[in-house]
Amino acid sequence: MRPAKTCAAALAGVALIGGCSSQPSEPTETDTAGDASGLDSSPLQAFYASLYGEAPSPAEQAAEEWATMTRQAELVAECMTAQGFSYEPWFPGMELGPEGLGPEGEDDFRQLEPMERAQQWGYGGFTRAFEEPENPEAYEDPNRAAVEQQSESEQAAYWAALTGGDGDEGCELRASSEVNTLTPRQALADALHTDPRFGELQQAINDIDTAHADSPEVVSANRLWSDCMATAGFDHAAPWEAEVHFMDLLVEDEELTEADADAEAIDAQRSDLAAEEIATAVADQRCRDETEYDETTERVRWHLEREVLDRYADDVAALLALVEQAPEPIIPGRPE
Repeated sequence: MRPAKTCAAALAGVALIGGCSSQPSEPTETDTAGDASGLDSSPLQAFYASLYGEAPSPAEQAAEEWATMTRQAELVAECMTAQGFSYEPWFPGMELGPEGLGPEGEDDFRQLEPMERAQQWGYGGFTRAFEEPENPEAYEDPNRAAVEQQSESEQAAYWAALTGGDGDEGCELRASSEVNTLTPRQALADALHTDPRFGELQQAINDIDTAHADSPEVVSANRLWSDCMATAGFDHAAPWEAEVHFMDLLVEDEELTEADADAEAIDAQRSDLAAEEIATAVADQRCRDETEYDETTERVRWHLEREVLDRYADDVAALLALVEQAPEPIIPGRPE
């Protein structure tokens, strides 16, 4: 589709900040960030909220996930029982309720201020990956002990029924397919990704990341941040690179563990890397604050998002009008 020439999106209930014109937006030679002072949130996130519906709160999301996983476990048990197997419904953390789905202390981790989180947890890699759960028994399969007492042929039949084999998808996959279906609204909203009518809009959204990374303001912000980090003794080109560095090391550490490397040496290495991770994250946050990194890069991204949604305003309006045809489902676990 051609870029929009009207403000039809406003008719669909989407406020496109920055006004409308009768002509498509054209690139200018001004700074990428432009005059984004009127933006105090992400236009693209507002678009997605209009498209898919408002995201639930963390507590609501946990309740929804727990209800869905519970139903899935019950369907697995029904399927296994129908095939003559004894099976107790379960998933890791099921008996703990919605609070048992995330890592220990996840809420506390997310609610901390950025500097406080960096000082306590770094990036949440080596500082959190090897914590033992408070209730380890809640994460153990209650069916495994009985299965291990069966003969080899009985075990093979059990696992084939549960996970599939010989072309059969198995009880787990059947249950997952039944509970993890898209709502009518989600199915229509996915037209953004599947319908050729919205191909240019989707591609323009995809291109935002590249335009953001290449913008002079972001390049300059990365350079200022990197210079600040170098002064503190750390060699990273951008904040994301510092975090990815420790995530890559974490993967390598897990591979060493699986290879049965020296446990004592691994523990010592993990301790050193956790300390280095915290020191890096603290310097990272300090440099972000000193160079106003987050404010600068966020302003650029929001401006680029606004440009795309304004340019394809007719497509945005058509897509939102499409999803409004779908009835809102009643979601288990979410208060009505």
